[in-house]
Amino acid sequence: IQSLTDKVEHEKSSQRLPVRLDYRGDDELGILARSIEELARQVQSAEREYRHVVEDQTESICRFNGNREVTFFDRTFANLCEHAPRGHRPRLADCLDVSTRTLLEDQLAGLGPSSTTAAFTHVVRKGGSAPVWLRSTLRANFAADGSFSGGQWIASDVTTELRAQRQLQHSERQLQALSARLMNLQDDERRRIARDLHDSTAQNLSALEMNMSVLASLATDDKMRKVADET
Repeated sequence: IQSLTDKVEHEKSSQRLPVRLDYRGDDELGILARSIEELARQVQSAEREYRHVVEDQTESICRFNGNREVTFFDRTFANLCEHAPRGHRPRLADCLDVSTRTLLEDQLAGLGPSSTTAAFTHVVRKGGSAPVWLRSTLRANFAADGSFSGGQWIASDVTTELRAQRQLQHSERQLQALSARLMNLQDDERRRIARDLHDSTAQNLSALEMNMSVLASLATDDKMRKVADET
């Protein structure tokens, strides 16, 4: 029993899959050892299948324990990192840029057993490359005693979406400005026409009316007076 226990503990501490206990015998301990190995193979198979599913996604996914050590990540997360994850359990602090790391820590600090999820949009500037906008979901796990036990960070690249949204907003602002300009031009045109009517056309009409009155008074017969009055 002690020998099998030691082997199990050794495999657990090495965190290797599949587990190889090499415990021979047909007794209960031998059956238990083979069951542990089979379960470990199932875990490895499930993890491999999960990784394949995750790798097909475009989101950045990583899981980490209570010490901020990354226990799982996909290629998108690795591409997002300032420094490539190294070692068996790389630390988030060693992978991410300072601003992103600080943001995650601040978001985690605001979570608790009664509020385990935070969603936010932020920008990541990796080295000298163009900034990337992410829409992130951060989920924290807590033990029964309320202590932090790890979490998961999922981030989607929304740079193209935000750029398109900003371009749309810019176009809408331009359209509003052009519409306002058009209304101003219409008002200016109305004022100009009103001013012309008052200053020129109306005066001309008044002068013409007075001239026609003079012509009507000078008419020598009723037909001429009638034409002048109608005019």
